[in-house]
Amino acid sequence: MIRSIARELGKDIRIEFQGSEIEIDRRILEEIKDPLIHLIRNAIDHGIEHSEERIQNNKPSFGTIKLIASESSGNHVLLSVADDGKGMDATKLKQVAIQRGILSSKDASEMNDEEAINLAFRSGISTSSTVTDLS
Repeated sequence: MIRSIARELGKDIRIEFQGSEIEIDRRILEEIKDPLIHLIRNAIDHGIEHSEERIQNNKPSFGTIKLIASESSGNHVLLSVADDGKGMDATKLKQVAIQRGILSSKDASEMNDEEAINLAFRSGISTSSTVTDLS
C-alpha cells in the first residue's frame, strides 16, 4: 500500500518496522487496522515532502515512516507511527480551531505547542488546503 501510494504521489518513501517479533492477536489487529492505515496514509499524503523540498531542507531525498511495536506493562502493546516529514504547524492548528468555533482566541493564546498539536485529533480539524480521497 505504501509503495503504491508513494508512487502515485511521486514521493520516495521507505518504511521501517521495529518490534516485528511481538505477537498481537488477529482480532485486535482487525480492530486497529483502519486507524493505522489512516495514520500511514496521512503521513504519506501530508507529512512527507517531495524529494526536491526535502533536499532543499537538507534532508535525505526519501522520507521514512516507522511503524514501531513495543511491549508495555503487562499484556499491553504500544503501536507508534512516526515519519520524518515536515511536522504539524501548531499555530495553523490553533487558527483552524478558532475558525471552526472549536476554540476561542483566548484559549488558543494560552495553549502550548503540544496542546495545539493535539487539536489534530479532534474531528473537523485539518490544516491541509486540499481535501483528498487518500487521507
